[in-house]
Amino acid sequence: MSYFNTFFGTDDFNSMFPLGFGIPSKIIFNTNGIKDMMPSFWTKTDNGYRATVKTLGLDEANIEIVNYTIKISGKNTIDDKTYDTIVELPVAEAILDNVYKITHETKCGLTFIELFVQEPEARKNIEIVKI
Repeated sequence: MSYFNTFFGTDDFNSMFPLGFGIPSKIIFNTNGIKDMMPSFWTKTDNGYRATVKTLGLDEANIEIVNYTIKISGKNTIDDKTYDTIVELPVAEAILDNVYKITHETKCGLTFIELFVQEPEARKNIEIVKI
């Protein structure tokens, strides 16, 4: 029994890996917080918040608000193959209720969404009294 058969349970390498290519053995990505199982990353900015979202295969993305969720979607067809993405990012009601502008840009398979948040009026006018 060959080493390959012992490890993979078959002697037919080409049936395991069509065209004779194997599984990548080392994969390293510097994705600044983006992971396959967590395709978005939020940071605080001077104006509010910025999301970086993995949208591989897209040249541009559509952004819409659905309830308290930012929905990112898009579709491209390249060489008769369709690539589409839908990512829904829940946003706390207290934040989304105070967003006055959203900008977005898609490039290099990433979509950047900027939430511009105004400070709630109620928070500015809280009176604190010592009794």
